[in-house]
Amino acid sequence: MKDGVAPSYLWITETRAGGMLAFLEERFPDIAGPTWAERLARGDVVDAQGALLAADSHVRQGMRIWYYRELENETPIPFEESILFQDEHLLVVDKPHFLPMIPTGRFLRETLLVRLKQKFDLPHLTPIHRLDRETAGVVIFSHNLATRGTYQSMFQKRTEAAFRERLELANHDLAEAAAADRGWDRETLEGATRRVYAEQRGAEPAQLLLVEVLDRPGTEDDFAVFHVEGEGRRETLTLGRRDGEWVLEALK
Repeated sequence: MKDGVAPSYLWITETRAGGMLAFLEERFPDIAGPTWAERLARGDVVDAQGALLAADSHVRQGMRIWYYRELENETPIPFEESILFQDEHLLVVDKPHFLPMIPTGRFLRETLLVRLKQKFDLPHLTPIHRLDRETAGVVIFSHNLATRGTYQSMFQKRTEAAFRERLELANHDLAEAAAADRGWDRETLEGATRRVYAEQRGAEPAQLLLVEVLDRPGTEDDFAVFHVEGEGRRETLTLGRRDGEWVLEALK
């Protein structure tokens, strides 16, 4: 791994004369010749045994060569991911809009996977599932080879409820700390939520789970995000103080 980027490889299907530099220039015509010459000189192109390849190295059928993909003038993406949870098996993040999941096309370092590999020095990091580039949301990564298959199997068998429960409990702990930092306590928040919920919806929620405490953009108000389960449905609500009153809103 180099700056979060994993090496790429290429199988050579036929023996070619002229040396490795000539082969690479022909195989990748969109990459300028000086670029490949510089990569070879830096030792960034190797064979399957890790031996450095030079410009005049032989090109033989059956060889597998490894190299690092590079992009010149990659456009920075001005949106940052946030870390929701991490343990010895998983890394869970909130992916922003417009950030690609993995290197592809014109995106390399400005991808969620490469950013996280570089930030946390996790060479074995792999997404358990994926989101489109335009989509924001929670993404779960595995960084433990010994348990990766188990978590991948859970998703394949559609048992992601275990992930959600684990993530919500982790968020619950973080939310309590954030609420305490603002001088709120969980009992007060849950009591207010139950009362306002009953007043506005006419029924007591069966279960409340505090998952987040946030600032309301553009104001001095804070608000809490709850998952509410009851009456055969699940809602996500925000509860906050506005002009001295508790205000409950559905989170769209």
